[in-house]
Amino acid sequence: MIWQLYALISAFSIGFKRIIDAYVLKTEDHIAYSWFATFLTSIFFMILLIIIGDITIPTSLYAWTLALVAGILWTLITVLGFKSYQLTPLSLREPLSRVDVLFLLAFSVLLLNETLTIMKVLGTGFIFIGLIILTGQRKKAFGRLTDKGVKLTLLVAVFHGLVSVVDKQAVVFFLPAFYGFLEYALVPIYLMPLAVKNSVKIKKIIINKKYVPIIGSVLSVISYYTKLHASILTDVSNVFPVIQLSTVISVLGGFLFFKEEEFKSRIVGSIIMIVGSIIILNPEIIN
Repeated sequence: MIWQLYALISAFSIGFKRIIDAYVLKTEDHIAYSWFATFLTSIFFMILLIIIGDITIPTSLYAWTLALVAGILWTLITVLGFKSYQLTPLSLREPLSRVDVLFLLAFSVLLLNETLTIMKVLGTGFIFIGLIILTGQRKKAFGRLTDKGVKLTLLVAVFHGLVSVVDKQAVVFFLPAFYGFLEYALVPIYLMPLAVKNSVKIKKIIINKKYVPIIGSVLSVISYYTKLHASILTDVSNVFPVIQLSTVISVLGGFLFFKEEEFKSRIVGSIIMIVGSIIILNPEIIN
């Protein structure tokens, strides 16, 4: 089916984009890269919008308040998330970030009055089992939770769960492609004061990494655009399990490109957390 092709393209784009981010952040400043990467992506999104003409300007103050708040959250996610790449192996960071589903579930219940079902509780259990496998050390469950990078990754997951709820409310007022452009444009605007202070480091990224950030930004646009098209052609609950392949791609990338260790435990933990995420967001799949 066409939607499956779109979803697979999105999953591979996201997975390889995360590998590129990890590669750049091995040597470059995370704040400088946060500004440069989102600025580039907003430019490519603007080009896409000009081509497809997917533009709408809401007049509701509430809509713009949601968009601006989401922009603040995405700025925090970008800066803290990129910092976590520097402190945590990619093969550990990416499956850990799936904890954002738990926070999405919690915020949906608290803020949107969604129902907490038995299947969602079951999915939560799977995620916690995966979390134990990923963060456990010999004779000490959750031993890695004391690591700064792990804490930062989990904090980013909290913000990601919250912004997902905000986005869910905001896209009622915006066409998705325009909303995506708006959020990518807001991040470099919010980061402009820091970008000015880090201009030398931004130039260093351009000189040292050349076309690599451009490829990453193009992948960001492709991943969002294809995910959008897949969601138009079928239910989001169908798209989500396919998109989760991006986590496996990132984990494999960590071992292949960065020679990271603990392959078996991280693959097993990743798969268990993906299963839990699918059960929470698409419980009908096991019926």
